[in-house]
Amino acid sequence: MLEYLAQGFIILGIILITVEVLVLGLSTFVLLFAGVAMILSGSLMVFELIETSWIWAFSSTTAITFLLSVLFWKPLKAMQNKVEVSESKTEFNDKEFVLEQNVDIKGESQYQYSGIMWQLKSQHEISKGTLVKVDKIEVGVLWVSEVD
Repeated sequence: MLEYLAQGFIILGIILITVEVLVLGLSTFVLLFAGVAMILSGSLMVFELIETSWIWAFSSTTAITFLLSVLFWKPLKAMQNKVEVSESKTEFNDKEFVLEQNVDIKGESQYQYSGIMWQLKSQHEISKGTLVKVDKIEVGVLWVSEVD
């Protein structure tokens, strides 16, 4: 029964890592650490650095899992929480037009484009007749600024 214990631990470790990555999307890291620990424990048994027995297999897996979680929990959690924010480019980006009404942050003026009546807003007041460009788009709102 113990003749394939090391290989069984290596295979089970690969399965745990696969489940963590493909099914859970690295959301918990617990199966990742346990899987790596099982692979390392199995490898230690294959190379006869630890005894091939159930007690050594589970003890080394537990110790390695604990060690990996202490070493890698914070860096992996920080990597997981890093979010990239990027503004998407659309047909509106850098569109220029001449204002027919004064524009301010209140959004009381409007502009018809592409069959939609858009509310116009700006961080500072811009008078009508000024050439403006679209900086940002929100639902039903075009944020504009003066063209330099």
